[in-house]
Amino acid sequence: MAFTFAVAAFRLLTLTGCRRSEVLKLRWEDMALDAGELRLPDFKTGARVLPLPPEAVDIFSCLPRIDGNP
Repeated sequence: MAFTFAVAAFRLLTLTGCRRSEVLKLRWEDMALDAGELRLPDFKTGARVLPLPPEAVDIFSCLPRIDGNP
């Protein structure tokens, strides 16, 4: 399971251009997959909305949600 998340994080880094810390701090509530957006609340210069490519949306859609894990 951890391998799945590690691979997903690496792919998201390459697809989105986000910083490593931004990807590692993501919470499910930061993702608006239906809108194809990633809402980063704690960006260096403030909050920002990042449009997601379809490949990134697919990655998020395939990840399992674990109870108690934001």
